[in-house]
Formats: sequence, structure tokens, C-alpha cells
Amino acid sequence: MAVQLWKLASRGLYSGALPTKRFPHNNIILADLHRRHVHVNTIVDEDNREDVREKGSEFFERLQRKGVDSRHRKSFLSLYQYLLKAGVDKNNLESQFFGTPDLITYPLSDWKNFCKIMAGGGVPIDIVFKNISQCPDLLQISEKKLEHFAEKLSFLNIGKYSVMELVQQNPQVFAHPPNAIIKRVRKLSEIFVAKDLRTLIKNNQNVITDQWDTIDEKISYIHEVMGLKQDQIVASQALEKSLLHIKIRHQFLYRAGLYKTPKLTKDSNSHKINADLSMITDTSNKFFVNKIARLTEDEYEVFCRMMKEEDDSFSDDEESDGSYSDEDEE
Repeated sequence: MAVQLWKLASRGLYSGALPTKRFPHNNIILADLHRRHVHVNTIVDEDNREDVREKGSEFFERLQRKGVDSRHRKSFLSLYQYLLKAGVDKNNLESQFFGTPDLITYPLSDWKNFCKIMAGGGVPIDIVFKNISQCPDLLQISEKKLEHFAEKLSFLNIGKYSVMELVQQNPQVFAHPPNAIIKRVRKLSEIFVAKDLRTLIKNNQNVITDQWDTIDEKISYIHEVMGLKQDQIVASQALEKSLLHIKIRHQFLYRAGLYKTPKLTKDSNSHKINADLSMITDTSNKFFVNKIARLTEDEYEVFCRMMKEEDDSFSDDEESDGSYSDEDEE
């Protein structure tokens, strides 16, 4: 967190006390370095401020044509300048604001609090901005609650990574109590070793927030029915898919004689006769049918319908995940 706060301070985005305990013999040097950064940034700001405001004004005119009230102009220009200065890509910023203009109605102070705390927890500013864009309600979380959340997760490590860094791309995680997340990480660590757990969470961020029974059913099916070990689960995004999706992909290959259940106790390499789990579950329907199964798309579509009729215990939401559509499986 110390390094992140120094980066924010160097951009003039943080003016609070800076931690120097890690380098007690270099306090004077660090303080001088900070002053130089602020001085350089001040000069750059003076040169660029007018240009940024001009570009912000031009973009706000586009937002007005989309129905944004002119009363938001002043607050928008301040927000626009703050986010660019913080390091958010200009094209990304304008794209998100144009797609979700309501984002500019949140107070600048809320933006600053959230960005400062998340950056202090090791989350890159572009990821912070992406999370806010996907879930604007994050800006309504109190500063005290955010600080408590970041503090808890920043000091819980899996290897050299903090949990805060691992879950940074899942905005839903902020709606969960830190203790619940810590409990989930400990539960997962009973199944996966630290190195694998880091990769698992990065590839399947939902394992932190989804119902445990749902996650457990998927792990059990992949392990017990498909005959695969943890390394295949870890290397895939299978746990982000519904259980029905996993079953349909597996059974389509299995019933066509294209999937042989590995006998890992006898031959640790027996899984290599099949496609990797990631190729089975993470690919688009078109790729899966044409490249993995080498069958027709019509056959797969009919099979999806048949599987739903065979097992009517799934909810409508789960069934929609297994329907023939490439949109949610790119």
C-alpha cells in the first residue's frame, strides 16, 4: 500500500501522510523526491490544464446531445480532469461515460475516496474505473467501510499476492463482508494449494462470491464424473460457467465417443487423450462444435435441447446458459 500511496502523491492525487517506515534512513531523500514530483506535475498541469478542459468541454457537448443536463458541466470537467490525471485512458474514459452518462452525476468526492482506497490496496486505476463503470453503486459505499474492506483483504495473502489484488476485477466482491471472503478463501485452500488457488481466483473470480454449494457441485462433477484433477480446473474458466453448460459440453463429447474418462490412478497422463478442460468449457459454441467435437452445429443444438429435457431440475437461468448462443461464451 505504501508504494501505491507514493504513486498517488507523485501525481498530486494524495496529500495525506506518506509512509516511510520501510526506509527510515531515507526519509529526507523520499520527502525531497516527493516535492520534486509535485513540482514537475504542477508545471505539466499548468501546460495541459487548458487542453484537458477544452477536450472535456467538447466531450460534454456530446453528452448534452445525449440528454445530459448542462448543470453537470462544472462537476464533470473536474471529474474528467481528475480521472485523466489519475491515469485512466482517455478513450476508455469517454467510451464508458458516453455509454453510461449517469456516472458523471456521482460527487467527485465519492470518486476520489474510492479511487484512493482501491489504488492504496494495489488495484490499478484502469481496473478501478472499470469496476465503477460496471457497478456505479460502489461509489455509494462509505469511506469507512471501504477502508475496512481494503485493509482486511490487503493483508490476507495467498503467496506473494494479496486477496485484494486477486479479486480486483470482480466488482460484486465489494458487496460482501470481508470476513465472508476470508472464510471462502480458507475453504478453497482446503482443496487447492496456494499456487493453484491464486490462478483459480484470477481465472474464476466468481468462486469468491457465488454460493458455495454451486461451486462445490461444479468441482465435484469435473473431478468425479469427468475424472480430472485440480490443475485442469485451475487452468480453465469452467467454474464461471453453469453446471448445465459443463454437463452439456462433456456429455456431447462423451456420448459421441470423443471423450474417454481418464484413469489417473493408473496413468497420470491418461487425461491427455482428451481436449483440455478449457477447450471443452471455455470456447464458443462454434469453435467447440467445429474444432473440438468436429460435428455439426445442428447436432449440438438438438443435443442441448435433449439434455434439458433429460434433466428438468435446472432453473430457467441455468438452461439459458446451455442454449445455443455464442454471445455469452466468447
